[in-house]
Amino acid sequence: MIYFAPLQGYTEAFYRRAHHTVIGGVDEYVTPFIRLEKNELRLKDLRELKNTVRNPPNTVPQVLVKSPDELETLLVPIEKKGYTKVDLNFGCPFPKVTQHGYGAGILPFPNAVKSVLSALSNYPQIKFSVKMRIGLNSADELPPLIPLLNDAPLRHITVHPRLGKQQYSGDLDMETFRFFVQNSVHPVIYNGDIQTAEDAAPYHDVMIGRGLLANPLLGLEIKEGTIDTASRLTLLMAFHKALVVELQDIEQPLPKLKTVWDYFLPNAEPHLRKKLLKSRTMDDYLAIVPSVIESSITI
Repeated sequence: MIYFAPLQGYTEAFYRRAHHTVIGGVDEYVTPFIRLEKNELRLKDLRELKNTVRNPPNTVPQVLVKSPDELETLLVPIEKKGYTKVDLNFGCPFPKVTQHGYGAGILPFPNAVKSVLSALSNYPQIKFSVKMRIGLNSADELPPLIPLLNDAPLRHITVHPRLGKQQYSGDLDMETFRFFVQNSVHPVIYNGDIQTAEDAAPYHDVMIGRGLLANPLLGLEIKEGTIDTASRLTLLMAFHKALVVELQDIEQPLPKLKTVWDYFLPNAEPHLRKKLLKSRTMDDYLAIVPSVIESSITI
């Protein structure tokens, strides 16, 4: 199975809907984490959830919590929106998150992990999963967590084999990943540095973030094989058009669209990409998009 990893500021609802409608090839879309702010769900997160009609049917909300009380508070609006699956974020590596004990910041504290995981049995109507790193500062933090995870009612665990302090650089610790797989009673999904179908080949289940943002067709390529250049061009053009349509009702869609290009089609011709990013109006932007997309494909 292929899971679309959450990336704050990128895999928002408009992006997920466009990708699911035009391209697909993904079994589940995990939302960027939802969290509390001053003990309440942020309005931004509530808007992102919308409901199961506005989001792809295979959308799974992800929550950022470090206590059972926070989990309960977040589950109320999530359930009201019709979702039956929830992912726990034990992996966010950003210091502003980890320094407060959230994301990968919870991993050095087995009692905090146990407290959250023990509360899951109170919600038998929800199917939970976990996305995590192998530790915050050291892989030695992982072994004490394995029995806690094994005892929890989880449908799977996604593991990025880096430490939180590494963020997204440095070597992947595949030895620790294999150790986790061998000792986990739950299915384990691999996450980390998958850019091509060949990268995904060794794994039964994968979660891909930056690789899918760079090449939105990657899920299809993994499942169906090589896509011919004409079909690639057609799909990418249709995908971008769908992004524009999804954003047509917001006041300033251009900044949102330009943000997509932080990852999208990195092999596009640099001069054209630069011209696109400097465009000041939607008309100028849309005029250059076809050339940029075409430049990324060898025909």
